[in-house]
Amino acid sequence: MTEQTATPASTIQTSAAKTCVCEINRGGSRRNFTLFDTPMGRRACEDVLGGKSYPALPLSGQIKTIVDIGANVGAATVYFAFQYPTARIWAFEPSPDSFALLTANTADLPQVQRFDFGLLDRDQQTLMYRGKDDAVENSIGRSRELSDDAFPIALRSAEAALTEAGIDTIDILKLDTEGCEVPILRSLSGRLARTGVIYVEFHAERDRLEIDRLLLPTHSLFRGQIMKPYRGELCYVARAVLPDTKMNISVY
Repeated sequence: MTEQTATPASTIQTSAAKTCVCEINRGGSRRNFTLFDTPMGRRACEDVLGGKSYPALPLSGQIKTIVDIGANVGAATVYFAFQYPTARIWAFEPSPDSFALLTANTADLPQVQRFDFGLLDRDQQTLMYRGKDDAVENSIGRSRELSDDAFPIALRSAEAALTEAGIDTIDILKLDTEGCEVPILRSLSGRLARTGVIYVEFHAERDRLEIDRLLLPTHSLFRGQIMKPYRGELCYVARAVLPDTKMNISVY
């Protein structure tokens, strides 16, 4: 069980917002975690670090490779490092402010490799708009949740970046990129069958349908949470790594 207490003092000054420190207590081991001092940021980190967003799954086989695309300040990266201490983790985050906190929060974790660029289906320089409530909303798209404040970021082809990093089979892929999920999955289409678990957000109904189309040939939808008609969190698991793929069918 992960418990958190927050200290309101600012520790790392960024251009986006003040930061605060929460204390994570897991199995008697305590560590500090720095996040943006916003209600949304606190809630998001609490859900992730508490195991609500990415609960452990009954998988067969060892978890060796984890890819965190849209790592933000590192809550999922730290959670996965706790959950799977022998796995290597690659974390991608294009926002300089968020990357600074990601670096601070994972500096003592040698199994984590960080990249200060985002992923897409092509190499591109573009603008990222700040979320009105927290950096977790930052996006290269436009919506009512975003401000007019933008900053330049670098994006790379997901397939090319993972190949360059020497990543082949992925045991866990976490994908939360505020609207870029589908292009990234399309870029990685050749390796999706070799990806065990895929945690992915969607931000439009058409994206959810396309994610289904891309993943259902090899994966089963294991769990999901729909927050709004156009936004939710889904978890797909490759049928090859499910411990029991038998279906229970009732006929009425």
